[in-house]
Amino acid sequence: MRRILLFGILLALLVSLAPVGALAPAAQASAPASAQRCVYHTVRYGQNLSSIAVYYGVNMWTIAQRNGIWNPDHIYAGQTLLIYCYTPKPPPAPKPTPTPKPAPSGACTAATCQGGSYTAPPAQPGDGAAAACSIPPQNGFGNVWMRNAAVRDALGCPSAGEQGFSGAQQTFYSGFAVANDTSKTIYVLYKDGRWQQFNNTWGGGDVVYNPGLTPPAGWCQPEYGIGKVWRNEAGVSQGLGWGRAPASATNGSVQQYQGGLMLWTPGSGVWVLYNNGTYKRF
Repeated sequence: MRRILLFGILLALLVSLAPVGALAPAAQASAPASAQRCVYHTVRYGQNLSSIAVYYGVNMWTIAQRNGIWNPDHIYAGQTLLIYCYTPKPPPAPKPTPTPKPAPSGACTAATCQGGSYTAPPAQPGDGAAAACSIPPQNGFGNVWMRNAAVRDALGCPSAGEQGFSGAQQTFYSGFAVANDTSKTIYVLYKDGRWQQFNNTWGGGDVVYNPGLTPPAGWCQPEYGIGKVWRNEAGVSQGLGWGRAPASATNGSVQQYQGGLMLWTPGSGVWVLYNNGTYKRF
């Protein structure tokens, strides 16, 4: 009896401090906002309010207040108790749908060949500009040639097939150099849009570099075939400047055209070298 009286006194004190709405019974508890979710518990035989509170990690007196219970010992099997309410986190925003990249003009893909407005194709359109060449441009060179009218007009048709090579390449302060060891040719491409071609005359008995030259800290003097051209051909060392890094081995391909040539190495892209001494990089 004393225990019940003590619980009653404690609960009465809490009731006097709590809002009236907090003591509404579970069935009449203040209706949670529509965005909220509530957790309920159905009392089973042998359970008491203390063990239920421990199970959910909620204070026993808080559960009592929420359900209008004056005496924590007076709960019964089958009784539904409001434990707590919470507001769920909103679902993450959907990721934006990536915009597909447009296909090249005239190309047919699964995305483009699915109907839409229609115009009739021209009569006997032919095979395009490449058909006029006895050696059609192909692969990466062909892509650049066919997609750029200015390149086609300036280069004309290939005069020889595409040739692979091995060699070296080096980046400079103001340009780039490629050594084609297969044809013994060195291509020098200046930052201002000019290019030159030299024979690679370096041999095993030649000096590798000039020991009397000291580049600034962090820069380097070119060596071997590229270095020989850099040291001995007029205007090359001043046009390129010091090397940003030593030369690295590479492979590549080159193709001669009526109005110049195309050059490719991995990582540098396609260089279109015109006969007038200028180039364009793709």
